[in-house]
Amino acid sequence: MSLDFLQDRRWWLAFLGVGLLMNGLAVANSDLGLDVHVRLNVSNDDSNAGSDYPWGPTRWADSELQEPLSSGEYEGYIGPWYASTIAIQTTSFVSLVILSVLAGFVPRWRREPESIPFDPMWSALVAWSPCLMFATGRGYDEAILALILGISIFWLFFVDGNKTRHLRVGILMMATSVMCVLGWKGFGPIAALMAWMCVMIFGNLWLFLDGRLSTNDGVPITRKPWLMSGVLFCTTLVCIVFLGWLGYGGTFSVIEDYPLIFLLSIPFAFIDGIVLFVFVGFCLWPFVTSRLKYPQQNARQITMVACFCSILAAGMVAYISALWTLESQLWNISLFECMLLLGNNGRYATILVLPMIMLLHLCRLDPNESQKPHNETVPSRTMLVALSILLPIVMFTGFHGQQLWQDDAGASLAEVLDEDNQSFLLVTDESLAMHSLYVLKTNTDLDGTANLQGYWRSPSLTDDFLNATNVDALLVAPGADYSIDESLWELQTKQGTPFSISSWSSNSEWLLYLPL
Repeated sequence: MSLDFLQDRRWWLAFLGVGLLMNGLAVANSDLGLDVHVRLNVSNDDSNAGSDYPWGPTRWADSELQEPLSSGEYEGYIGPWYASTIAIQTTSFVSLVILSVLAGFVPRWRREPESIPFDPMWSALVAWSPCLMFATGRGYDEAILALILGISIFWLFFVDGNKTRHLRVGILMMATSVMCVLGWKGFGPIAALMAWMCVMIFGNLWLFLDGRLSTNDGVPITRKPWLMSGVLFCTTLVCIVFLGWLGYGGTFSVIEDYPLIFLLSIPFAFIDGIVLFVFVGFCLWPFVTSRLKYPQQNARQITMVACFCSILAAGMVAYISALWTLESQLWNISLFECMLLLGNNGRYATILVLPMIMLLHLCRLDPNESQKPHNETVPSRTMLVALSILLPIVMFTGFHGQQLWQDDAGASLAEVLDEDNQSFLLVTDESLAMHSLYVLKTNTDLDGTANLQGYWRSPSLTDDFLNATNVDALLVAPGADYSIDESLWELQTKQGTPFSISSWSSNSEWLLYLPL
């Protein structure tokens, strides 16, 4: 079979158009993500002063402590588009379109002077990423964060980075993009500023050492991108482990109490975030394997971007590992169960897509003739395999979408709650319990004006709670091992859970009961 169509610009343009259409379908067919519902409630609850969680934070060590009271400030940026569901979906989709178009912009030094500065292949690969399609459909901020991190390589669209002054500007933009991403994700201003300073200091230190070492014969170690990036990846992980072991770093402080579990999760986080969500999810692995064969990859700009990507990748891997470690302990589940439940945390690594694409562009630079453009040749056979792997996942994400049982349950709950019935209890295990509660709140009392009271308890604590507290509705989550007293409660609604890639089944049911 001829694969010449993979070298055809028009085919990639059509492929891009279909990919954007699939993203639109994913937005239309998917429910908002759990984290999005939490931010939506923090933003819209009028009874909630400031940015506190209206029904308490999402992490509880014991369900017996949870009360529907405003407490705990939300850490992170909540954009103005969190005013409504439509605004969230629109912003998420538009951000994905902008990211896809920007990914296809060809740097000036990679094309003929009169050629079109746009390669639809790179745009199509971003648009067809099932990882970003999932995030876009759920209303997550990954596309926006990828654009923010794209500031780090924006300068390379116009210059090839040969001159030292260009590299200094690049270091400044890298530091600024990292600071903005950390601030968005809820790291404090001191932590974000410290990260900015570290990038500036180590970046300029690298330039200084390169200037000293390059006076000798041979290629200095500061211009060996794969060696340098590998060393810095490991060094970054070691530094994070050390800081966490000392009890610093916010989420990373979980390392102090559970170092072995954290270390065990690192290789799985690397496979999840870097291998699956970046290299496989964006179909970059065919290009990576071909670029590694080029012997001339010893330029300073290649080394700088490669090291930047590796340091960020190490940070992402450590962050995902820390989340898995923390949540597995809070929810009293095994690390393996937590990895399956929170496997989509690998989406955090998708923000690396623009620096990774720029790194692939840089790997085509000729050290003797850096302004000489090269025509992109698509590795046809491996690219066909890569696209074939993603095709069924993309089709499922676009046409079926990702639904939440909590949304269906919330709609049913809203029908039975009124001015005389203003409280309910969610019976579920600890994992994602508060997230589920906020989805129910979105459907029943988003702005807080109804003054509903929502509780959750684990099955073992439910009877004690019901003996002490009267509630107007009882919702038993799918999989919750709880036997209800049918002499006191009447089944109102029973419905199966929607099929999803993460759960692989829809056999469980949620049950809504009303008191007799």
